[in-house]
Amino acid sequence: MKKLLLVTSLCLLAGFSFAQKRAVKDAKSAMKNNIQEARDLIRPALSDPETANDQETWKLAGDIEYKAFDDERTIEMQKAITGKGSDEEKMYVGLYNMYEPYIKADELGQIPNEKGQIKNKVRKDIVKNMRDGHRFYINGGIYYDQKKDHARAADFFEKYWELPTLAMFDETRGDFNMQDTTYQIIKYYAVISAVQSQDHPRTVKLLKKLTGEPYIQNSTYKESDVYELLASEYQLMGDSVAYVEALRAGSQRFPGNKFFTPNLINEFIKQGKTAEAIAYLDQAIANDPSNMCDLMSVKASLYAEQKDYAQAEPAYQAAVNADANCERALEGLGVLYVLQAQDLKEKAGQTTNRREQSELDKATSDLYLKALPYLEKYHELLNARNADAYDKRAILMKLQNVYYNLSLLNVDKAAELDIIDKALKELSAE
Repeated sequence: MKKLLLVTSLCLLAGFSFAQKRAVKDAKSAMKNNIQEARDLIRPALSDPETANDQETWKLAGDIEYKAFDDERTIEMQKAITGKGSDEEKMYVGLYNMYEPYIKADELGQIPNEKGQIKNKVRKDIVKNMRDGHRFYINGGIYYDQKKDHARAADFFEKYWELPTLAMFDETRGDFNMQDTTYQIIKYYAVISAVQSQDHPRTVKLLKKLTGEPYIQNSTYKESDVYELLASEYQLMGDSVAYVEALRAGSQRFPGNKFFTPNLINEFIKQGKTAEAIAYLDQAIANDPSNMCDLMSVKASLYAEQKDYAQAEPAYQAAVNADANCERALEGLGVLYVLQAQDLKEKAGQTTNRREQSELDKATSDLYLKALPYLEKYHELLNARNADAYDKRAILMKLQNVYYNLSLLNVDKAAELDIIDKALKELSAE
């Protein structure tokens, strides 16, 4: 009984194996007139152990898809004569689907036989068809991009990018012009399409691949653009460590770039790494002296936050010297003197020595007076550009504080105080 069952099982397996081999032949025949039937017939053979490791099986799967592509392409090329256009969807589905089976067939063809010999019977035809379809992956990418299917557009652009690097072209890679600007631009299109699809891991993978290849100058993107996108993707993914490292790498590679160093400085500031922020600020100032107003003001503010007034004052002053209308530095320098005046005022209130108190009051008054020209000019600049009410109110309150404290120190600022009080009431009424 057991022997009968075994024989029956072997017969069934042999029959199934024969059926799969027959299906491959039937698929080849069906391909001539019915692409979908050929697809349905070849599909089981791609996973059956008897046929799945045969290079011819996979080549046929690729041939079926190539024919689907080529048939529609031929119709499109004859459109001017026939007036009938192709089905673009069918054309690009075939182009897309031929890629992986052809690669698999070529890989199987490269496996040595029992004698250690490599007899790749399929490579010649596959190389011909893949090379023929290569440029149409650009068209496919554009087609899907226009349909807003950005993920599929990225697939097509990536295949155009990858195809010349496949092992099957090892001996003929020189036939592809990989230094051509079009080739460089399509790489970037693959990245941008991935960005638009919001597939962050895939975008990072493509960007890393792009940064690992030599940059060829072109009219579409600068080399620094790629590194900026990589940093931005890490930020969108919430990977703060990778984001900072990408900014650091970009800052070192492109020292004059206005994206990397400023954003790196912001990250250091948010993380409380003041020393690192100041170091990169110095680098940014050296690379872009024209931006002295903003950069030096940030540096000064970092010193001020640490109550290092001795370092903050010359930094603010340098910003004002570079740009007499540097609002951030004018406000910062004025506030810096006010803060020092308040410290002295508090100290004066704690002493019982009348002489020391008098000296402290004089020093306090001098600092408030020193602050006024900067705060008043800042106020004038805000009015001149019709700044929003919030900024106007903030500077008026600062001036009010200075005038009031000077009045307490016997410096007559009654008229100025009245003007400030009226201005504040007018703002409140708006």
